[in-house]
Amino acid sequence: MSSSSEKKYEPNKEQLGVIAKIEGEFAVLASAGSGKTSVVVDRYLNLVLNHGCRPSDILTVTFTKKAAAEMKTRIVRRLRREGLSEFAQEAETGPIQTLHSFFERVLRENAIIAGLDPTFEIIEGTQKSVLVRQAIRQAFQENQDEDPYVNDFIRMYVGDFDRDRPGAYAELERKVKSITES
Repeated sequence: MSSSSEKKYEPNKEQLGVIAKIEGEFAVLASAGSGKTSVVVDRYLNLVLNHGCRPSDILTVTFTKKAAAEMKTRIVRRLRREGLSEFAQEAETGPIQTLHSFFERVLRENAIIAGLDPTFEIIEGTQKSVLVRQAIRQAFQENQDEDPYVNDFIRMYVGDFDRDRPGAYAELERKVKSITES
């Protein structure tokens, strides 16, 4: 199953157990270069090639676009090699995606139930930063005097906080972002 762009790996006993498992969900957590993508790809292919699953029936999520693209490429390539063009097409357009894109799809499919406009947009970049900054300022300005937990949070993560000091909110925003983005 190796090509020039794929590293050859030999699954260990634990990885073989994950690959062979045919029921239930699982998570592969390991360091970079340990074969996570290969294990997920091999399990996926085992389900399709040996257990009658269709690619559209297998939800495969990962953290990064790069990992999702790599999985999809390997799976589609192997299915085509096996002469399963229909399954390859299904895998190419099916649910091999990032967590973010999975949740976006779920929200779009259930927008009305979730109370969302079905044409909502995902904000990125500068627009996201501006909204996060506004939300942080508003939350702290409205609640600092009334909520002792807000003051405890500020003291724990920022120390003494003087909202009239230049740059005070910028410092608070950096701390909140570092907590929420980790």
